[in-house]
Amino acid sequence: MPTSQKGFAPIILILGIILVSAGIVGGSYYYKNNIYQKEKINEQPIARSSALNNTKPKETTDSAQNPKIVVNEFFKAAQNRDRIKARNLLSPNVVKEAFKSTFDEQSSSPSASLYTQKFEYNIIEGWTNTDDTKAFIKVNLIIEGQTFPTMVVLEKDMDGPWLIVYNESVSYSDSEPPAAFERVNPDQNTPRIVSVIIEGPADLFITNPEGNHSGIDPKTNTLVNEITGATYLPRSEIRKPFSRKSASIRRLVGYWVVEVVGSDSGKYQLVIDPFTETDQSKVLEGDVSRGSKEDYILYWPIESTKPFEITKVKQIF
Repeated sequence: MPTSQKGFAPIILILGIILVSAGIVGGSYYYKNNIYQKEKINEQPIARSSALNNTKPKETTDSAQNPKIVVNEFFKAAQNRDRIKARNLLSPNVVKEAFKSTFDEQSSSPSASLYTQKFEYNIIEGWTNTDDTKAFIKVNLIIEGQTFPTMVVLEKDMDGPWLIVYNESVSYSDSEPPAAFERVNPDQNTPRIVSVIIEGPADLFITNPEGNHSGIDPKTNTLVNEITGATYLPRSEIRKPFSRKSASIRRLVGYWVVEVVGSDSGKYQLVIDPFTETDQSKVLEGDVSRGSKEDYILYWPIESTKPFEITKVKQIF
């Protein structure tokens, strides 16, 4: 055989081996990839189904994180006489005396329970404290044509749901009102005097539980004095523009809202002084600008042994 032909045969043999090896490797890759794709396709429905089973409905999460919705669901449950659902909206720390009929299945007196009489309700506005662990929702209950301003208080852990812990209805009428939650704070003759003083570039706008106002209306920038026994004394035109302004509340019953409304930029000092032997005056400071506002809720508990409460809040609706 010629020399060129002898060298040609090994080359053909080597090429053949290379082609066979490539075919084996390619076939193995195709087989593995095909199996992987089949396994991936088979796994997808399982993963999707698992995700659906572990995801709570969006409505439930939103409801638990919105104190207004929780309060609305509670009153709807009361209208439907569904005590079980209502109880599920109460905190383990709830003041049970404020929700007797919710816990007492035997309550049957028409004037003793929301579950045994017809009523309507309007959710007016709401606030939370600065660290979002406590909420105050103002509700007007309408029972037998009479309106009872009611504050519902809720609490929550940092990542937990909002749950109701307390409520209080207020009546300024002379007659004993029908009970809303079996814990109504009727008209009282006992003085509950609170002095509110503001210094700095700001005015006060005070709202009582019935929705009446005293102070400088931030919407119109005009003086209003609708609350009997809580007259606001604005700064005198003769004095310096940032001089002391004050209001004296002669009978603080229920939850009151005090707004510090900025008339210019600067620091303010708010002094709140309940006239009692045990409670000390509170001095609160902050910064304002023209048109800005900071809110505080004042509350004098029914129980004389409990201290006067001041909570800085932010309005949520």
